[in-house]
Amino acid sequence: MEALKDGKVNMIGVWGMGGVGKTTLVKEVGKKTKELGCFRKVIEVVVSQKSIIENIQYKIADFLDLEFKKKTKEGRAEELWLRLKNEEKVLIILDDMWNEVHLKDIGIPLNENGKGCKIILTTRLLKVCESMECQVFVPIDVLDDDEAWTLFRMKANLNERVSRDILEEAEKVAKECKGLPVAIVTLATALESTKTRKGWEVARKKLESSRLVEIGNIGEEEKNAYLCIKMSYEHLKKETNQKCFLLCALYPEDHSINVEDLVRYAWCLELFGKADSIEEVRIQVLGAIDYLKDSSLLLKDGDGDGARYGP
Repeated sequence: MEALKDGKVNMIGVWGMGGVGKTTLVKEVGKKTKELGCFRKVIEVVVSQKSIIENIQYKIADFLDLEFKKKTKEGRAEELWLRLKNEEKVLIILDDMWNEVHLKDIGIPLNENGKGCKIILTTRLLKVCESMECQVFVPIDVLDDDEAWTLFRMKANLNERVSRDILEEAEKVAKECKGLPVAIVTLATALESTKTRKGWEVARKKLESSRLVEIGNIGEEEKNAYLCIKMSYEHLKKETNQKCFLLCALYPEDHSINVEDLVRYAWCLELFGKADSIEEVRIQVLGAIDYLKDSSLLLKDGDGDGARYGP
């Protein structure tokens, strides 16, 4: 917050491993700064690995209610630049960056004399912060043991009435999350209904013995988040919930999923068996989506009806 108030700072880089809470943090910062009147507009854009300039331009234009008149990338960049350089107090959040992008190619002017934009970017890679010439670096680390256990207990509903032997076994499970908030929240929510020490012991042993095939673009220490999500998926109570999650997983990373598209796909694929009507399928899909969101396996996409899957 202090860096955002500094007139000499235009670019802030938030970096840390996947699942550590970077997106949650910057969303909260954006919300808070707008409430406090620090910025008139807060624009959030998910960049992702491909960093397609056209997609970024259209997402920013959508926030500004700007309709492009020009069709080329350069023309759109010029229109955005002219619009943004005359705007006061604009914060742009570029989330999940994997590579350097040139702001001028997009059409983003940095803050100068109170006009233009300030940028917060999030990334897993320190080199992205460096290549983007961030003036302030904000490293986000995993939770320490006490913080992780407190979060796990809250999400798993392990209150003071739970016996010590269950708590001891549950704490061992929590440690398998390695302090990653996304792993803690997802797994604790999945295991909330586990009421016996034996149940927690089975969960711990399953986590300890789990193995994943090689996954590209992530480090060894991040794989435990995927293991926890895998186990959370296996604990979904209904097959319809699992099928809906797998259908969502077919979409590209960070894609905003339209619920009605899911309904049509489920109907055509007979994902939930033969139904008498599409309305019957819609009811099952909506129920599955609500359950997956409550289980932290789907993320609510802004204020719309979409959902975004994954960690």
